[in-house]
Amino acid sequence: MSTTIFRNVRIGYNDKGDLLTFQVPILGMARIPAGANPRNAKQNKAVKAMEAGMIGDDPLFTDRNRGITTIAREWQVIHNPDGTTDIEVDYTNPGKATSVGHFDGGHTELACHLHNQGAASTTCSVEIKVFDLGRYSTQVQVRSVAQASNFISGQKAWSEADLRGAFDGIKLLMGKLFPNASVEYYENQFNNPNYRVLEILKLMFSLLGAGEANALYDGKGRPPTHNPIAHDISAAALCASYERSSSFFDSLDLETWSWFADFIRDDIDKKGSTLRITERLPSGKRQNTLSNSRLIQKTRSSKLTPALFDGTILSDNFMDMMWVFPIIHAFKQKFYRYRPSSGEMVWFDCEGFPMVSPTKASIRKELKSAWRQLRKPIIQTMCDEFNSKWGGANARVNGFFPKCPEMWKAVASVVTGAALKPSVGVRKGVTSVASQPMLGATI
Repeated sequence: MSTTIFRNVRIGYNDKGDLLTFQVPILGMARIPAGANPRNAKQNKAVKAMEAGMIGDDPLFTDRNRGITTIAREWQVIHNPDGTTDIEVDYTNPGKATSVGHFDGGHTELACHLHNQGAASTTCSVEIKVFDLGRYSTQVQVRSVAQASNFISGQKAWSEADLRGAFDGIKLLMGKLFPNASVEYYENQFNNPNYRVLEILKLMFSLLGAGEANALYDGKGRPPTHNPIAHDISAAALCASYERSSSFFDSLDLETWSWFADFIRDDIDKKGSTLRITERLPSGKRQNTLSNSRLIQKTRSSKLTPALFDGTILSDNFMDMMWVFPIIHAFKQKFYRYRPSSGEMVWFDCEGFPMVSPTKASIRKELKSAWRQLRKPIIQTMCDEFNSKWGGANARVNGFFPKCPEMWKAVASVVTGAALKPSVGVRKGVTSVASQPMLGATI
């Protein structure tokens, strides 16, 4: 049993049954572990304001502060001979999986802890509410209460989705594929995460065909030929669509496509300073390297994802993950598509023939071969699209240009319409009308 002792408390109401409320002096207060809280706390403006109130001995601190709400396994009220009262609360095995710990007031808890780390003292107290774990029959109930309690604090969409368990399957899969990557599934989970779960969702959405993408919107409000990521879909809509239709993504071979996304970004990172492109501007044409192009210079920002899906940190990070999604979308249309004659998804080779019993290695070989042939025309197309819309000297798009649907359509046309050289040593299937090379595609 692991107990947390709160000393010299004043008990408020409901000290019997499944709810206990009390006030405890902040000075010397024990830490309370996080439970079913949508996000981790960080020292933001609110926390600093609370610390200032503690240092100033604000007599109305408990009035201004919402306190800390927790779930515990049990508690015990101890009346001491000197007239003071202590409370022992059992927070054994805390966390989201058990729901034990605090689920609201995490920033208050952090402010109390930070105050006690310094030399300052305070006469302020904080109110703590403790629910008994047995009050809730299911995790769903706990999570719904925690989410509602935190709603006023402006939770991030992915934090709320994670609290509902929406990403449990993704965590299991990505944890096995890339155990060294730090992925933020809820706000402030890591100080410097490699990337957020949103990047995984965007990769998955990039692999959807037109009809599938339309189904995610229940056929309303979006043309069926458009990929949702190309239309700047919000984080809230992304998470909601994934939760509603997660079965769409079960057969997407996320391992192959996340590997390929990493391969593309790593390749560009190595060749960005030598790959030459033509910039077509209102003032005329000019030759340049990708690293010095307007495409890169105008879209680089602090928001660019610095790591690959496997957690490797890129040295230059010329091209953010967001730039890779339209490329993945285009390659999926050419190399992995539904074949009516077999009634299943089939891998195709560079020449447009179905691959027979392809291995993981042979699939990767085809994708590598195709990328090396298409690298320059794809990058050139991206530069052309960018300069055609943002060719002015003062244009700045803060890294988000690839969400433009015209970009996706242009890249898809390059990939699906290209006549590629064959890769050696790949077994081909029988050619049919359904398996002939594609001449074009829409997003």
